[in-house]
Amino acid sequence: METHRHLIDLYRSQALSRQDHVCITHLESGLTVSYADVWRKTLQWIHYLRSAGIKPKERIIFAVRNHWAIYPLLAACNAQRIVLCPVDPELHRDELSQIVSDMTPALLFVKDQGPGNFQNHKMVRLDDVLSELDKIDVTKVDHESLKINGTDNLLMIYTSGTTGGSKWVMLSSSNLLANGASLAKRYKIASDDRFYCFLPTHHMNALMITGMMPLIAGASIVLSDVLSVKNAKNYWQNLEKHKITVASLVPSIMALLNKLSPSGKPVATPDLRFAFCGAAPLSAELWQEFEERFGIAVYQGYGLTETTCWAVSTLPE
Repeated sequence: METHRHLIDLYRSQALSRQDHVCITHLESGLTVSYADVWRKTLQWIHYLRSAGIKPKERIIFAVRNHWAIYPLLAACNAQRIVLCPVDPELHRDELSQIVSDMTPALLFVKDQGPGNFQNHKMVRLDDVLSELDKIDVTKVDHESLKINGTDNLLMIYTSGTTGGSKWVMLSSSNLLANGASLAKRYKIASDDRFYCFLPTHHMNALMITGMMPLIAGASIVLSDVLSVKNAKNYWQNLEKHKITVASLVPSIMALLNKLSPSGKPVATPDLRFAFCGAAPLSAELWQEFEERFGIAVYQGYGLTETTCWAVSTLPE
């Protein structure tokens, strides 16, 4: 697997070698973007951030759930040495207000009307920005002369404090690439794999396991809205319809799927190779029950946000 120095190097390489290969599909809207589309959007984001006057080391908050734009924006921030801070827009109003006050972001992207008390910060609707980006001529965006340091802080993740108090964790593009490449190699991820993501992309599990890992391998991501009763009921049907080969779960979802389908999978999923599980302790009983009921292997990983994602994981068979 090719080694990349930073996200711009990765995205540019994948766009050149894969072009029209599907990179991301949004399940609910049906929107599909290729690797060439993601690279084009990255260049447009670079132009936007420059035009907005965002300086190196300044912070941007991305308060939008599970939107594909986070991936090209992350690479553009890498190019401009800006720090991206994904935040759950559905946190309590007071907590959101405190986060924004502490972070003092140069920009704050929201889906609709801003949650929390944001009036003292530059807030923009993501859809409005995406409409602006479409007008940018990427041939005029200089990316050859970029001086990118893979060890610069790129990503700040807000953790709820599973092992302590709430805090921000800072990660570099080198962290993301190293962890994603090692996992892709361990589990033999290939360009024909299709990952299903319905975990929230403001957490490292989704960003890495169903984000950076498939992007590094040149695979495809099927991005869904965050788990709800509705899409949980259609879980197996979505795997079948979109020919998912790799699923990502957490123990609570495994328990829910056991409850919803006590007799096993309601439809066949012949393309599914295996599932990952992380983010919380997985009991031996639930692990065995799920594998036996649904007939799929589940590989478990353990790590902290501070270790980028998984530090240890079960070996594939």
